[in-house]
Amino acid sequence: MYLGWLASRLNWEPTAMIATGGDYNLRHVHFTGANGRAIEVELAAIPMADWGEIPGDLVGLRLTSTDNNANCCTILCSEAMGCMRMEAGGSAQACRMEQVSALSDQKAEFLLGQQLQRWGQDVLYEESLAVAAAIINTEKVQAAA
Repeated sequence: MYLGWLASRLNWEPTAMIATGGDYNLRHVHFTGANGRAIEVELAAIPMADWGEIPGDLVGLRLTSTDNNANCCTILCSEAMGCMRMEAGGSAQACRMEQVSALSDQKAEFLLGQQLQRWGQDVLYEESLAVAAAIINTEKVQAAA
């Protein structure tokens, strides 16, 4: 849903999702941006001893650019442990400029429940959900090498 929201706000059109599996159950989602630029997103499921209350919660997010002149990298974490995991994995060290922001932990079902109690149509939610569904519909399973 978060990727659906981000893609809907940036007018990215999903073109393919390739499941490559492995220890992190990797998926590579390909988009075309409004300017025709190719965008690739990697989704990784991090194996954890304690899944917390909701399996599938967003643990961390790293945004980077392939443009070497952009000199940017932003890391967002849902918990301190997620930030430490990204640091230990070398993700943060690969950034030229680093911004780590811990997000407050709130239950996804509580936040979603609050949003769904609103009266009227929620265009942002509908657009995000439509893109998330389009991403899922583009999935192709790549044979393991």
